Parts: sequence; structure tokens; C-alpha cells
Amino acid sequence: MFELYMIKNLADKIECIAIVKGLNGEIWKVIAVVAWFIAEIAGAGICYSFTGNLLMSLVVCGYPLAFGSYFFIKWKLNSYPDKEKDWLDSIGDSSAAGNIVSVVEERQL
Repeated sequence: MFELYMIKNLADKIECIAIVKGLNGEIWKVIAVVAWFIAEIAGAGICYSFTGNLLMSLVVCGYPLAFGSYFFIKWKLNSYPDKEKDWLDSIGDSSAAGNIVSVVEERQL
């Protein structure tokens, strides 16, 4: 039960990162869940073939590979550029002065 709760929270984090990057969050959420289960089953299966103990194979190989799949997907998503440029990124452009003034005016409202 705890594993399902953890997968849901991690998939929600992946969805938030994907939305910030301008990608479809639902698709990346599904990719994260499927990758988690594939990595966990593959790791547990490989380790089970060596040890013969299912619980030990899950703890030793299954869960670390599942977390590895989460971190790999998170790393891949973070490599995409954000969809919106922040006003700080446009400093040095010719239109930067107008952007900074409009941001300051919005924050004073």
C-alpha cells in the first residue's frame, strides 16, 4: 500500500515537471508509472534467479532499480528547456527594459 502511495506522489512530481517544461503531463505520468513497474519487476526477477528469495530480491534489486527509473525520467525531463522565459533570462536584450518595468508594475498591483 505504501508503495502505491509513493508511486502516485512521485508520478505527480513528474507531471508537474513536465507541465513546467511545456509537455503533456499525463503522458509523462504514465511513462513514470510503467517504467517504475518494469524496472521493479526486471530487477526482482534477475535477483530472484540468483537468490531464490522473493523478498530479498525486491529489497536488494527491485526497489533500487525502480527508484533509478524515476530519477532517470526526472533527469530526462529536466534536460528539456522551460516553456516560458523568465524576465531575468531576457536581461541584455533590447526589449528587457520594458519587460522589467511591466513585471514591477504587476507586482505592485
